Amino acid sequence: MALTESVLGAVEFSNTLCVSDPCYGRGTWCGEFDLGIKPGQYKATTLHGEYGGWGERNWRIIAVKEDETIEEWEFVRELGVDAGCMSIICGSKYDDEHDGMLHMRMDSISGFKEGVGFVCDSGIGDGGYGLYMGRNGKGEVCAVSVSFLFPEDKFTEEEMESGVRYSDERLIGYAVGTEWWKTEHAGISFESESGKERKASVLC
Repeated sequence: MALTESVLGAVEFSNTLCVSDPCYGRGTWCGEFDLGIKPGQYKATTLHGEYGGWGERNWRIIAVKEDETIEEWEFVRELGVDAGCMSIICGSKYDDEHDGMLHMRMDSISGFKEGVGFVCDSGIGDGGYGLYMGRNGKGEVCAVSVSFLFPEDKFTEEEMESGVRYSDERLIGYAVGTEWWKTEHAGISFESESGKERKASVLC
């Protein structure tokens, strides 16, 4: 099985983000609508590949401020999904744009809108998924990641049956793309797409 990381695009964000299923209005309990970040240009990528009998799925979406080095990551909370997708949208644009981003995702696997944000399919659809944030050396939040799926061989059968929570520290490394997931898991290979794009929508 191969997982591929693809660039969605880059979007200029203000000082807050909404990270949520875009079907939700601001304030819905299972979304994050006021995540403080360092303003600037953020580049987003998705990690995607086959998942069991579900076919091609997004395993993760991550957005990182350009020209920043992330020194520390932490779990924020678990997010809910009811429309089979996840968005990372500039906080000042969410109220006006989340419905449009929802419909944009219905036409494609993933995409972005300049000045607004990113949207993608969420793992196997509806459910709960982990939100993480990354800080630079000054403690400023300069990155966010939402993890949908993860290789299950790291966990015991008993752990999988009882349910692995996204707050588990063993998942943080995968959620943020550190190297050990790429090298220590039999049957998992990672590729970086170069010169080709998945089916994605781009709105300007």
